[in-house]
Amino acid sequence: MKGAGEVEDRVPLRIAHVVSSIEAEASGPSYTVPSLARALARSHQTVSLLTLGQPSIQQTGSFQHIRFQNDIGHIPVFSKLGMSRSMRRHLETGAFEVIHTHGLWMMPNVYPSELRSHPPVVLSPRGMLSPAALSYSPNRKKVFWALKQKSAAQKVSCFHATSEQEYHDIRAYGLTQPVAVLPNGIDVTDTGVLKTKNKTVRRVLFLGRLHPIKRLDALITSWSQIETSFPDWELSIQGPSEPGYRQKLESLAQSLGVRRCTFGDALYGADKEQAFIDADLYVLPSATENFAMTVAESLVACTPVIATKGTPWSGLVEHRCGWWIDHGVDPLTFALREAMSLPSSELQGFGVRGRQWMQQDFSWDAIAGAMSDVYEWMCRKGSRPLCVRVN
Repeated sequence: MKGAGEVEDRVPLRIAHVVSSIEAEASGPSYTVPSLARALARSHQTVSLLTLGQPSIQQTGSFQHIRFQNDIGHIPVFSKLGMSRSMRRHLETGAFEVIHTHGLWMMPNVYPSELRSHPPVVLSPRGMLSPAALSYSPNRKKVFWALKQKSAAQKVSCFHATSEQEYHDIRAYGLTQPVAVLPNGIDVTDTGVLKTKNKTVRRVLFLGRLHPIKRLDALITSWSQIETSFPDWELSIQGPSEPGYRQKLESLAQSLGVRRCTFGDALYGADKEQAFIDADLYVLPSATENFAMTVAESLVACTPVIATKGTPWSGLVEHRCGWWIDHGVDPLTFALREAMSLPSSELQGFGVRGRQWMQQDFSWDAIAGAMSDVYEWMCRKGSRPLCVRVN
């Protein structure tokens, strides 16, 4: 990565970040894409964020956010395509030197590779090439790949993977272009975190989208096996649900005789931050995650984490701030029992080490500096950044 002085000496690039939407606050890109844009702007790049939504132009801090009409958003069967002639025109006429698109399976992820101006294109799949993600709506994805996405992907100049596993997912899909392997960043304020001491009830938290890929059925089953052994602990499951999935989880909890498990809706902003601070342990039992921002958010709040090996968080063990476990009810039950048996002071020590790790390795300014190196290499050649792999 470049030093601060080197970043300031660069001639700014005109960069467009394209993502279908950042309206769903519970989704990872709604936080990560604007945060990357903001950090790039701080490093003196000229950044525009292009999304679908109610047409508008907004100066969001140091970068411009432009929303474009979804031309067929009113037709349910076609709304997920995200077709927008106005977005495509803006990409063609905007004189962008780099276009960085996030996600797959929608037209905003195709437009950058179809432009007559042929600017360099970076594509961040955002976990959408993992086997588990591909297993959802597979026929629709196969058709879209054949009609549009394959041609667009083959014209991409460089892919961006947020983890080792995502790098391998890109290669497994037959995509041979260079790949920049850079994690997402996280905002770590200097105000510190105040944990409540001597609480009468301690809490295991899941916070995120309620979806089968998260394997929350395994979490509830594990909880049912240890609940009676830990009468001063409760399980809290918070987040927006896929249609009908929360009801299935509630029925499972009832059938297993679970008593101290509560469900809540999505939390945002300060309420979300406070939920992580109030928790004593965060659990993410997902089948797969390309990054999992909630793990980083939990560690910033000094809350240790149990995550499965479907997530790219082996560093939980290396930095002694959590558990990185195999899939299944038994490994999850064992890890929960071990963590919940620790004295409160020891568990808080795990959290403090996690926060220190986030401060050291995951600042947005560091990530933006490395991404700027990638853009510079694509546009102005020079030496290949260390984060870029070509095989």
